[in-house]
Amino acid sequence: MESGSCVEDIRNTVGNIPMEWYQDFPHIGYNLDGKKIYKPIRNKDELDMFLEKMENPDYWRTVQDKMTGADIKLTDEQVDLVHRLQRGQFGDVHFDPYEPAVDFFTHEVMIHPVTNRPADKRSFIPSLIEKEKVRAVHVHI
Repeated sequence: MESGSCVEDIRNTVGNIPMEWYQDFPHIGYNLDGKKIYKPIRNKDELDMFLEKMENPDYWRTVQDKMTGADIKLTDEQVDLVHRLQRGQFGDVHFDPYEPAVDFFTHEVMIHPVTNRPADKRSFIPSLIEKEKVRAVHVHI
C-alpha cells in the first residue's frame, strides 16, 4: 500500500483561469504546499512526433490536458462520445428524442388552475383603445 507522501499530486490547483497566463513561465501552477508545479518537458520535433505517431497505437486517442500539461489516453466511452457529437447526435446513448411528449394541457377542465397568479391591475383598467371607442360613441350621440 502506498502512502500519500510517496505519490506526487500533479493536479493543478490554480483554479479555473486561462492557462495562457502561464505560457511564458516554466510552471503551470502551485501545489497545496505552495511549491511550483513544473510543466512536463516537451522537446519533440516533427520527427519525434512522427515516430511516436507510427509506434504508439493509442496516439489517435491521446489528448493533452491543458490544465496539467499531461497526456491523457481517452477511454472507449469517451471516444464514442466524441464520435456521436461529431455526427451531431446526442451525447447520451440512452436519450430518445422521439419519446412521447407529456401533454400538460388537455381538453379536460380541471378544478385547479395551472397557475394561481392573481389578475394584473391593468386587466381591470380600460385600455387606450377602449377609451377612444367610448369617446367616439359620446361624440356621435
